[in-house]
Amino acid sequence: MSQTKLKIESKTQTWNPIARYRVGDSCIHQNHYWTNKTGFNSDPSLGSDWVIGAFIGSSSTIQIDGYDFRFVGNNVSSIQLGDFAVGGKFTYQSKLFFGDLICIDNTGDLTTGISIKWKPFNLKEIN
Repeated sequence: MSQTKLKIESKTQTWNPIARYRVGDSCIHQNHYWTNKTGFNSDPSLGSDWVIGAFIGSSSTIQIDGYDFRFVGNNVSSIQLGDFAVGGKFTYQSKLFFGDLICIDNTGDLTTGISIKWKPFNLKEIN
């Protein structure tokens, strides 16, 4: 019987004023997740180069496609754009992955999660 070790690490780093961020890169700054939308590296809390995401510190568990994730957002019963589901398994393009998801469309049924759209990031394919 063979064993497989899987190392999971978050790629979301604390904001660095000298880093070169690309569009779509994420960082943590002032207890929030931020996503870069312009490719410029201004202070995320100033200006309009970044989109603010979930507040760090409020978390609970959410199930997506039958798998548990840690929900990072203000209220798991009212999922908002930019909320995160982290550290779970999910199927994407017919393959199984472990990683994080960000809410990109919350127009589905918030009580069941049906039709809420999540975008994967920090993902690692698993067998």
